[in-house]
Amino acid sequence: MAFFFMKKIFTFIFLVFSIPLFSQDILINEFCAKNNNVISDNDFNQFTDWIELHNNTSTNITLSGSFLTDDTLQKTKWQFPSGSFIAANSFLLIWADKEDTLINSHHTNFKLSSGNEWVALYDPDTNLIDLIEYPNQFTNISYGKASSGLAYFSAPTPLSANNTTAYYSNERENQPSFSLTSGFYIADTELVITGISATSMVYYTTDGSYPDENSNIYTEPIVLTENTVVRAKTYGGLLPGKEKSCSYFIDNTKQLPVVSLIIDPDFLWSDSIGIFNDFEIEKRILWERSSKIQYFKSNDLKFETNNDIRLFGTTAFELPQKSFAVFANNTIQYQIFEDKEVDSFESFIMRSSSDDWNKTMFKDGFVQTIVQQKLEIDYQAYKPTVLYINGEYFGIFNMREKYNEDYLVNNHGIDKDSIDMLKLGYWSLSVEVLAGTNEKYYELLDYLNINDMSDDDVFAGVAQYLDIDDYTNYIITQIYTGNRSYKHNIKAWRENSIIDGFKWLLYDMDRAYMDSWRQIFLMIYDADPVLVKLLENINYRNHFLQQSCSHINVTFRKSYIDNLIDSLQNNIESEMPSHIEKWGPEGGIQSISDWNIYIQIMKDFAMERKDSLLHRLDSTFSLSGQVSVLLKKSVPHGGDVYIEDVLIPYNDSIHTYFKGIPVKLVAKPRPGHKFIDWENISDNDTIYHIFDSDETIHARFEVDCDIPQIITEDAILLKECSPYYFENDVTVETGVVLYCEPGVEVFFGGNVKLKVYGSIDFAGTENEPIIIQGNEGIYWKYIKSENGDIHLKHTIIYSGKKAISFSAGGNILIENCIFHESNLDMGDLISGNSANVIFTGNQFYGNQGNNKKDCIDCDGIPSGIFTGNIFYDITDDCIDIGDNSSDIIIERNSFYNCESMGISIGENTVADIRRNIFANCQGAIQVHSGAMATITNNTLYENETGIKCFHYENTPNSGGTANVVNTIFSQCINDYALQPNSEIDISYSLSDLTLHSGTGNLFGSPNFLNAMADNFQLSENSPCIDAGDTLSPPDPDGSRVDIGALYFDKNNFIPEFINSIAVYPNPFASVFTVQLYTGSIISRIDIYNLLGQNMYSKNDVNEERYIVETKVKGLLLIRVSDKKG
Repeated sequence: MAFFFMKKIFTFIFLVFSIPLFSQDILINEFCAKNNNVISDNDFNQFTDWIELHNNTSTNITLSGSFLTDDTLQKTKWQFPSGSFIAANSFLLIWADKEDTLINSHHTNFKLSSGNEWVALYDPDTNLIDLIEYPNQFTNISYGKASSGLAYFSAPTPLSANNTTAYYSNERENQPSFSLTSGFYIADTELVITGISATSMVYYTTDGSYPDENSNIYTEPIVLTENTVVRAKTYGGLLPGKEKSCSYFIDNTKQLPVVSLIIDPDFLWSDSIGIFNDFEIEKRILWERSSKIQYFKSNDLKFETNNDIRLFGTTAFELPQKSFAVFANNTIQYQIFEDKEVDSFESFIMRSSSDDWNKTMFKDGFVQTIVQQKLEIDYQAYKPTVLYINGEYFGIFNMREKYNEDYLVNNHGIDKDSIDMLKLGYWSLSVEVLAGTNEKYYELLDYLNINDMSDDDVFAGVAQYLDIDDYTNYIITQIYTGNRSYKHNIKAWRENSIIDGFKWLLYDMDRAYMDSWRQIFLMIYDADPVLVKLLENINYRNHFLQQSCSHINVTFRKSYIDNLIDSLQNNIESEMPSHIEKWGPEGGIQSISDWNIYIQIMKDFAMERKDSLLHRLDSTFSLSGQVSVLLKKSVPHGGDVYIEDVLIPYNDSIHTYFKGIPVKLVAKPRPGHKFIDWENISDNDTIYHIFDSDETIHARFEVDCDIPQIITEDAILLKECSPYYFENDVTVETGVVLYCEPGVEVFFGGNVKLKVYGSIDFAGTENEPIIIQGNEGIYWKYIKSENGDIHLKHTIIYSGKKAISFSAGGNILIENCIFHESNLDMGDLISGNSANVIFTGNQFYGNQGNNKKDCIDCDGIPSGIFTGNIFYDITDDCIDIGDNSSDIIIERNSFYNCESMGISIGENTVADIRRNIFANCQGAIQVHSGAMATITNNTLYENETGIKCFHYENTPNSGGTANVVNTIFSQCINDYALQPNSEIDISYSLSDLTLHSGTGNLFGSPNFLNAMADNFQLSENSPCIDAGDTLSPPDPDGSRVDIGALYFDKNNFIPEFINSIAVYPNPFASVFTVQLYTGSIISRIDIYNLLGQNMYSKNDVNEERYIVETKVKGLLLIRVSDKKG
């Protein structure tokens, strides 16, 4: 139960006799460093840290000039003001909330830390009166003096004696365990709570209120028949345990993301402390209340956070559907907005659309999305969600970024202490400092007002105070969209540690896109002290006018706007009936028909605004009208055209500009092309051109197939220029990207390499792979990265001396590629160190005629992911990771016929190895030299050694540690091998060699469908089914995890046709391998096209495996005959 502190306590000093302070007379009696619902203060009505003093004498004691502190090096951190005292035999609460004031209560200039700190009281001469050094503190649990020393109190007693149960240990009861996770359930279900000891009880609530010893006692499963939030806590002989809370949605799915707010109902609706209570709501706008938020997307819980919430907006709090801001207790590490690469959030907004609440519910998000897609100014990312409060439906809320210092840190990467952030009001020219100082803003105004802005040199000096490009884009957006709320919704910021001009933050655009005829430009022109001065410069004025045209032509183009409106409308259309049912009776949107009417108003605005605004600007500045400009590009994808710094994304398109004033045009060729000229005008890529009548502008580009040896700007290998022949090394410099189109073939000369200090991005497709090889059988060198980035996708590489080498950092991403090892005895196929690596979906083919070669050898890599790859015939280790590498995941790969280890983990590396298949290798997995591997759900078949926990036979102290679970050992000569300092633990695994010691292990055949044909699916009578560790995640079909790499799908089991022919790679390359799974000797190979024509034949093969070399392409049929025909 919360205490509500609503009257003045012990602060009146009229004619009160008091005595000096002595250490035996006054004590720090109790304090709470994490107060979420114990007691609120009587000045700000906040639940903040508090410190309780106790006067144990019969006389008033003065506190004037005394000090409270939480800093051992700063005894005088906070001083009691003159006249402060504590009454006889009484208690005094001091609020540690950083407010540093005295109203009805004392408020310090510091907050209490929640762990391993201290709080002290000193007299005016800094003599110590009392001190408490305290351990970790817990939410809503106080700490203070008890009969036998310092103790915790699960029932705090502010302003009274510490007479509740004292706990002298910080040991706590267990947190309850729930049988169900938060989420969506298609039918009624039951929640079972476990983890309850014989001496404890679990108390729970289902209405969002805090659980305490007055709540429901858990005695039987909780039946869930409707949306419910459950909060539970364990009480017993120890301190109460940590609360557990979950959200359950029953027979209720949503297309939009769902936000569940779990909060004590009193915090919302109570007359005294509720922030959603409309009584005197203007007094409640700064109150913060503790809560928990869970965020679901596609019915899956993506993040949850304990937080405080606060009403949001200057008028939105007056609506029945309240907007609120969320302040997370700990940083949210999740990319909430998919189209914005920000994955750290300290706060966000749940917005009810404010002035657009009863119209469209997405107008502000709509304007911000335009900015996101078309402009380079700050915007608040937007995502519509559905909110439930304690399980009750509360309709559509727009989740938004919150503009504050954290926004600037996360979006711009600047230091939080280097920010000047202001809120400006143009009704009264007010300036409110939100962070830093306002000095540079006033310097900006002084510079504008004192100097002659018509002088270009003087105008250039504005840039030290103002980011002119940012401001211009911002102000044009405000003008075009007709934002009627502009004058009181203005924020600006700058980085104060460098010379940086102010930038503007766009927000609160709910009153935009309403009246196409409204004179917003004149309103802003008359009110904005910056714009009016900038427009005194004729060159800036021309730029402003013509850039306005460019934005009208492109940024706010009607066809684009209509499509965007339709898209945002479609996003929430399925949810609108429920939203209208909830909020229509309260004054929200009344019907789908009304909703569509308001959306049509936005489209009408888009139709009418162009002519209205151009006419307004034309008449205001006494211009000569407009002209139509037809823009053409000779090669549509050969380059980009910018008009007044706005990219024109359309070819053969008509645009409107003002007549008689210059227009800036810039042509930028794309990689692989070059700019020729503006036809019949100029061959300069940048020109200023005056249009006096309608005109056609033709930007001419052409293909440029030349690739320099040293690439210093972005370049591309084009299919129409393929094949490329490089006889000398090619170098991609730092900061530069070399792209490659699908279908390109690249040939390197002897000993030639591609050196990457910047990035290469070679993205082929399945149907048009990129091919890299040596020229006419010559051994080229390799792709070499030094702190560069390599991205290869659907690329076929015929290696030279190597394929890839990397070092000194960078990022390596290889996906869906095919690698062929050459027959040159050189280094490993791929090797390197210190980079982040990802290999996924690739095929690797060794050359068994070579000496030992690793396929992938990585040392000291900070992270590595290897998933879905297939390795054939590698002559040494397939994957070799060592030298203190970290964050290694090796998952769902297949290793066949490897002459050494499938996976080798060494030198203190830690790896997670799961769901891989190893067949016919000398060894499947090696863990050595202090390395540690968790080996889960793997299948090991016909390997000489399954798991080898050391390096070499002659290195007796090279042991490693392997934790093996849910793994199949089948037909191995040795399931594992150890040395004296090796460690292996095997559980819930099957072997057909022996029964291994350990929990849950089995002995017997795994009963694969057809292991001889490399089909390691479990047959329906396999003992591995449902025999894995119960603590492992269940299989995708919901059943207990199976043993082995491939789980048995009970819902979709179909016995597989057994093919006896193996062909790899498949699809065919010019070189491929044919093998019979039966182990028979191949006698003859024939290849046919789909017309039945024989394209290739080979008699008298007489081998188990044969490598075919052919130039035949297309969809082919292969027939293989053994000695029996």
